[in-house]
Amino acid sequence: MWSEGSSGDKPTTDLETWFIPCGNAVAMLYDFKQPSLHGYLSHNLMEAIMVRAVAHANVTEGWNDGLMVQVQAAGAIRG
Repeated sequence: MWSEGSSGDKPTTDLETWFIPCGNAVAMLYDFKQPSLHGYLSHNLMEAIMVRAVAHANVTEGWNDGLMVQVQAAGAIRG
């Protein structure tokens, strides 16, 4: 994520939430690891609902079993 929108700056990585001041823009680059519907919205939920300040990225291909594979069968919890 480039917080000032300048690709000449070093990007900030591994964030889940970004602060974007009013009137600013942001540039982001993603490497999705699994297919899913990813939603982005303003934390001002009234704005997100009233003016639809929401975006979606629908990732449909590229399943990677290496990220989510069962390594041990489910069983009783032992304490």
